Amino acid sequence: MKIREATVEDVGDIQELNHALYLETREKHDDTFNPEWAKSEETKEQYESDIESDDHIVLVSEDEGKLIGFLSGKMKKKPSHRTGVTLAKVDHLFVDMEHRGKGVGKALMKEFEVWAKGKGASRALLYSMKKNQPANDFYTSRGFEESETLFEKEL
Repeated sequence: MKIREATVEDVGDIQELNHALYLETREKHDDTFNPEWAKSEETKEQYESDIESDDHIVLVSEDEGKLIGFLSGKMKKKPSHRTGVTLAKVDHLFVDMEHRGKGVGKALMKEFEVWAKGKGASRALLYSMKKNQPANDFYTSRGFEESETLFEKEL
């Protein structure tokens, strides 16, 4: 397994992995997620832009020439309501089912943290579905702590 920065040539495969992420999220955690968004032109353009941006990173995990996971993240603007904090945010992290539990997610997160520290980040953040206990356990094992709660209500 190899972790590397994504190239524009990887975008189609990243979109397929993102589609799998959204299918799993819709099936297990939130039926409002639209997996087809992951395959949209808008998403393609966003990943291409992120790959070219200095304030974003898209990492991929490759095994025998096949992408098996990805992480996208970015540097956040310094929050004016907090002092002494520079934040980096993980937007998406996904590892295909057959490669979970083999250190792929840990390797992607480690590489993201190296990148974020190099960009001056003092803290990393991410959002995870409350119902997604395996992901929440993974993030906790990586040193993340719950710091906020997001509430949502159907109207």
